[in-house]
Amino acid sequence: MLKLGVIGDYNTVLTFKTAGIHGVCPKGREEARRALADMSDGSYAVVFVTENFAGDLEDLLAAGQSKSIPAIILIPGQNGSQHLGLQRIKDNMEKAVGVNLL
Repeated sequence: MLKLGVIGDYNTVLTFKTAGIHGVCPKGREEARRALADMSDGSYAVVFVTENFAGDLEDLLAAGQSKSIPAIILIPGQNGSQHLGLQRIKDNMEKAVGVNLL
């Protein structure tokens, strides 16, 4: 059975863990990259990543867009939204449909 995962700040990961979702709180760029690479091994269906790590993972996120699993979803962290997740959804919708419906 495929799993759900989250990579982010302590409070966000703790919230997801209460729902039984595996989480990693990286202390830096390399730990975040390693966590996403580990969760991209085919055993995770969805990986949530807080937006504050998006810059550190930009190349891995771009490479992950061509894969069907895991679906990598950017979410706001404890400091609020940077609107990166919404922009990514808009970009993907425009790529798939040819027009931005949002």
